[in-house]
Amino acid sequence: VFTNARQTSFYLLTTNFAEITTLLSTVAMGLPIPLTATQILWLNLVTDGLCDKALAVEQGHGDVLGQKPLKRGENILTAEVVPFVLMTAVLMAVMAIIPFKFFLPQGVEKARTAAFVVMAFSQLYNAYNLRSLKRSIFRIGVFSNKWFNWAIVVSVIIQVSIIEIPFLQDLFHFKTLDILEFLVLALAGLLSFFSPCI
Repeated sequence: VFTNARQTSFYLLTTNFAEITTLLSTVAMGLPIPLTATQILWLNLVTDGLCDKALAVEQGHGDVLGQKPLKRGENILTAEVVPFVLMTAVLMAVMAIIPFKFFLPQGVEKARTAAFVVMAFSQLYNAYNLRSLKRSIFRIGVFSNKWFNWAIVVSVIIQVSIIEIPFLQDLFHFKTLDILEFLVLALAGLLSFFSPCI
């Protein structure tokens, strides 16, 4: 329970810090904000909201008894997470800002759509990292947590829907991306999967 609470907290911390870093960086560069309040709220409700619940029910990976006992009163968030949070958040922010600047000449809504796709998918990929703080996702099994995989599938379907379905697209002020643009942006977020481990 403690480990799952820690993993979920780390996940929420990195994703929210990445969003804040992205906003502050673009404002400092004199650019329009890359994500509106509604888009950020959507990321927090859907991407974060589904994945954090799936991380909270992650099963043990058989290594609990081999770990050192926790200190009495140990905090969920510790100093060791700071480098991971900073490096991952900065990486996710850079990945969102680059396509935002690239698409900006085509209009701010198209640029925000690109930034949103990268941010959403980088958060999903980062969630895979945080299924375990000690082991690779490939060692614990990509499909070993069915609730997590369902959360990823549902998140992807919802994210694609709000970008491609005209009514939802207008509601969130997105612009249509062609298939190649969408795939490139979604794959760009994959870099967060290779962020340094804790």
